[in-house]
Amino acid sequence: MTSKILNRIITFIPILMIGISAGLSGCVSTEFSDQMPKDTDDFSSDTSIALYTEEQPPYNFINNQGFVSGSSTEIVKEIAKRSGDKISITLVTWQNGIDSVMKKPGSALFSTVRTPERESEFKWVGPISTVELVVYGRADFQNTTSNISDLKNSGPIAVVRNDVREDILKENGLTNLIILPDDYACIEALVSKKASLWFGTSDIFAQSSKTLSFGPDSFKKVCIYMKGDLYIAFNNRTPEIIIQRWQTALETMNADGTLEMIVKSYLPFVCSWSTCVA
Repeated sequence: MTSKILNRIITFIPILMIGISAGLSGCVSTEFSDQMPKDTDDFSSDTSIALYTEEQPPYNFINNQGFVSGSSTEIVKEIAKRSGDKISITLVTWQNGIDSVMKKPGSALFSTVRTPERESEFKWVGPISTVELVVYGRADFQNTTSNISDLKNSGPIAVVRNDVREDILKENGLTNLIILPDDYACIEALVSKKASLWFGTSDIFAQSSKTLSFGPDSFKKVCIYMKGDLYIAFNNRTPEIIIQRWQTALETMNADGTLEMIVKSYLPFVCSWSTCVA
């Protein structure tokens, strides 16, 4: 990553390596970590629910005060407040988040696209939001298409490792992939011309464009793949009573308008940027 991009990311994420704790339904801790939890089958109602998420604005990100923030993060905190559960939120890479949740009952990963391929791997709470999956190119990229398989000969495509977007590209027969740990690295690959395309999302692009000081007119939508629902994905061995009370809390938030209020509080900036992209 170039020093220019790195400096911008450091400005946006000033305290990545510092754990921050705040009170919410007993305890909420937020931190950035690459360490893996111990594999255990033990979970009780007194155990804190371990939540993992990645840097994925506007859904999840470290704000200027060093806290994990974002629309999905605020939704998860409100669910825990209503359900009475203790939670911890840890910002990790997507790969480490998946590995952690696969090992540990009572843990969950958000914000996760729910797909038929993933259905049996997790227990699901949601949806908490929707996302538009889009292949982006630089503004001078010549072609656009409605069929993602048409991009087989379009040069390297940057995508996040083990994300649903990587699965989609492979399922459509694309092998011209540059697999990277996060969307910031993908955007850097696109800007530096190491990649011809980036398979991202409209919301992540919108916020990242401003965070990294790239004008939206520097890029174009090459292929709009789909809109998908985002969920909280729990370890499969998580007690069903937890899933039920989290889903109930979310449905109550939807009914009383809290869910819409949280999402809209992060929406004006995103819409003003994403609609600028042709």
